[in-house]
Amino acid sequence: ALDFSAKAVEIGGLESGKVYNLKNVGSGKYLNVYGGYDANGQNVIQWTKDGSVEQNFKLLYNSSADSYKFYAMCSSNGTNRVIDVARSSGSLVSGCNVDLWTPDDNDAQYWKIVYNGAGTYKIVLKYNTACALTAVGDSNGTASGKSSTSPGNVYLGSYTGSNYQLWTFEEVSPSRSIADGTYY
Repeated sequence: ALDFSAKAVEIGGLESGKVYNLKNVGSGKYLNVYGGYDANGQNVIQWTKDGSVEQNFKLLYNSSADSYKFYAMCSSNGTNRVIDVARSSGSLVSGCNVDLWTPDDNDAQYWKIVYNGAGTYKIVLKYNTACALTAVGDSNGTASGKSSTSPGNVYLGSYTGSNYQLWTFEEVSPSRSIADGTYY
């Protein structure tokens, strides 16, 4: 059994179990599952903020791995698929695409969140901390643009400190329902 107990990131106040939008510092666009489709291999891109569920990710900490998984809320309300790195010839290296996948490959799905100051974070793959979640340029991504040069794509890139490798986390307010009745 995996332990997804709550743990705040030491710096910055992020909390396991909460849902966030991840905004890229360089482009100002948001991490997004293309079209919100709940399918293995669905491309993860950046997109203009639109308030859609495909821009919401639940952050879950695993104490035994000392790292996090990002559960896509467009996938069975955050229970079915996670942000994943598509291997290149079996390796997790710079240039690999980021997609959605069933949570079954811990090497390609565990992330370290490193505070970079001024409310920004780099997100590095636990099993290759030299590589970070990286956005390409300022465009919205596409379903088929899955390379490290495809406009708007998100991929695993060698960390250089570029603003396109830095992210901010915006907590998504939980929806609140009000029971039927008369109120004054």
